[in-house]
Amino acid sequence: MAKKNPSKKEKFEIVASRRIQNALDHLSALSKCANRDKFDYNKEDVNKMMNELQSKIDLLNAQFKDGLENGSKKFKF
Repeated sequence: MAKKNPSKKEKFEIVASRRIQNALDHLSALSKCANRDKFDYNKEDVNKMMNELQSKIDLLNAQFKDGLENGSKKFKF
C-alpha cells in the first residue's frame, strides 16, 4: 500500500515541532552561561543578548502574522 503524502499542515507540525524543540534546547544551553562561578558578564552583555533574541522573536512573529494575512488581503479602492 502506498504511503500517503503528508498535508501541508502535517508538514508544518512536524518541521515546526522539531525546530521549536531545537530552539528551546539551545536556549537551555545558553542559560548555563548565567552561572557566575564559571562566567563573568555585566548588565550590558546581558542586555545585548536579550535585545538580539527579542529582535529575532519580533521578526519571527511579524513573518507569521504576514503569512496569516497574505491569504485574506483583497484589493480595494
